[in-house]
Amino acid sequence: MPTRPDVADCGLQLLRLALARHRVLPDRLDEATCNALLARARQARVIERRALAGAPSASGDVAMAQHLTAFDEAIEPYTRHEALSSVGLDEARLAEALGRELAFDRLARKASADVPPVTAGEIARYYRENITRFAVPERRVARQILVTVNELIAENHHAAAHARIEALHRELAGAPEAFPARATEHSECPSALREGLLGVVTQGQLYPELDRALFTLEEGAVSAVLESPLGFHLLRCERILPPTRLELDAVAPHIRRELTAARQRCARRAWLDTLATKAPGLGPAQATPMLSAPA
Repeated sequence: MPTRPDVADCGLQLLRLALARHRVLPDRLDEATCNALLARARQARVIERRALAGAPSASGDVAMAQHLTAFDEAIEPYTRHEALSSVGLDEARLAEALGRELAFDRLARKASADVPPVTAGEIARYYRENITRFAVPERRVARQILVTVNELIAENHHAAAHARIEALHRELAGAPEAFPARATEHSECPSALREGLLGVVTQGQLYPELDRALFTLEEGAVSAVLESPLGFHLLRCERILPPTRLELDAVAPHIRRELTAARQRCARRAWLDTLATKAPGLGPAQATPMLSAPA
């Protein structure tokens, strides 16, 4: 770990970079790696200093207390003393650094908050250009009867469990409408409390052997006896929900939030780039170190 006197000035940035990239404290890194992170930390501190010129640091408020709690969570499994010692900080300098970090983050949020509103036309265009994102695949409403296999219980021995569910299958083959009642009486799945109802199922949610069977059933049909790691199953397809697509009106609020967030990220990046290009020796491409705590 380098012992230069200015390490503590960018100690918080160095500490965050080391934990984010290597998951260890800076003083546990080799010298070359630590020096590379130290250079990035110094760049971040220069940008922070330029942004905060004339702006007060945040301290003594609820946000500061929450920020300190978040810091303690971020440095786990290390103690605060270990973390601070690794970068030459003490409690007073940590409080100052966290105050600057909070103030910087507030400025960054302010810089990215004032963006042009997303228009209805932009939402509609995004919807058209990304239409596959809003496709809803075929789904099935399904019920299940499960008989588990447990060699410690006589009636759940493999052969006995299989015989029990085969008997149910024979009964339901002639009366599939009795499936809900038989699920309530015989199923060993929590869904028995709902007459075996699993709800709406999308392909890939169930065990493969159950998934394949369910998505080949016709509405109202009962499957053959199926086996999974849980035991033996019978499935009933209550309803087939064909593929569809979410309508624009339903997804417009989500699209608006997504496009607004993208604009805010661009505005934040432009703000950082402006700070970086004004800082000696820095350009926009270098304005990427961790400048504040993660949101």
